Amino acid sequence: MKRNIIALALCAILFGCNSEKKSESTDTTSVNSEGTAAQTELVTKVIKTADMRFKVKDAVKTKLQISKIVADLDGAIVESTIQSTTINQERIAYSVDSLQETTVFKAEGVIIARAPPAYLNIFSDLVTATAEQVDSAKMQANDQSIAYLRNSLKTKNSEDALKDAKIGKGKASKSTEEILAMKDAIVDKKLNNLDINEKSKLSTVTLSFYQDKGVRKVIVANDNLSDNRPAFNKRLGMGFNSGWQMFQEFLLFIAHSWVFILIILIGLIAFKYFRNKPTQA
Repeated sequence: MKRNIIALALCAILFGCNSEKKSESTDTTSVNSEGTAAQTELVTKVIKTADMRFKVKDAVKTKLQISKIVADLDGAIVESTIQSTTINQERIAYSVDSLQETTVFKAEGVIIARAPPAYLNIFSDLVTATAEQVDSAKMQANDQSIAYLRNSLKTKNSEDALKDAKIGKGKASKSTEEILAMKDAIVDKKLNNLDINEKSKLSTVTLSFYQDKGVRKVIVANDNLSDNRPAFNKRLGMGFNSGWQMFQEFLLFIAHSWVFILIILIGLIAFKYFRNKPTQA
């Protein structure tokens, strides 16, 4: 009788353990199914871009203002260009050694910035406030949610196929080149998703601005050498001084060369003497 009771107790314990294991396996299966569902669900990935062209009063000051706006909105400037083109230029005498340079110019600038999509409307409004006139403004939203999900699913299928290829599962085993091509395809899809993810986090804004023709007047040094020569009376005194120095140098040259001059004189006297001497019959 006691043996029967013990046997029944053992059966009850074993049954309880089996039921717990079944419940644990059921929970694990439900978790895995939830994980798979999370991987296949559609995630919103919208890439927003904006373009604007406008006229400003001062291109350089506008560039500094836009840089501050981008920094305040947790954005970043990718490219910044300021170009000034000279249309006409004239120089007139201002003083003896300086000129007044008058330049007619125009300035243009291009800024490519990236800002969080949540601040895109605020950013556009702040930039518009710096403009005198807005020529064009465009904002575009490109939904890449389907492309992102497609890449994710294809990546998972490619990874599963790669695992099967490595263990030789299937009708024919894959060559090294085929496995390498599968790996490259997986990398390309992951990089495409990374690109979509980054572009959806920060919107790209292209700003093109210009200012009306401006006139700039500056005083510059006179680089014409003929205009920088001294006055006539000073140049005349310098000429006398230079002539006297040359005469002194000539005397020194004669003093250094007196031996050669003496030999030349003796030679000339001897030549004349022998030439004029009558020949004897």
